Amino acid sequence: MAKALDAQLKTVGRQTLTITGHSLGSALATLSVPLAVANNIAALQYNSASPKVGLQPFHDYYESLNAPTFRLVNTADTVPNLPPQRSGDYVHVGNEVAFNADYGAEKKTHNPCCSYA
Repeated sequence: MAKALDAQLKTVGRQTLTITGHSLGSALATLSVPLAVANNIAALQYNSASPKVGLQPFHDYYESLNAPTFRLVNTADTVPNLPPQRSGDYVHVGNEVAFNADYGAEKKTHNPCCSYA
């Protein structure tokens, strides 16, 4: 997948690329930002309901890329807290924009239409 994405990024040229995603898509979007920057593309990321993507060294590397990243987080959603702390030292990247929309069921609380739209 990285090779295919890298090939596509080579066609973007010198413009700012906005990268977005929800849940697993936001984790993949986060992993796409370093590829964009490696192709001399200015990247801007907005994601929602992102789980933690990497360990502290990845966080430090990502932050050094200076790609503005904003994470929309419903504090009632459990997915942004994954993987749990006992799984290692996974951390988030970027700036958190938190809100609370508790619909009483994870299916609705995590839903991109119900709470993240």
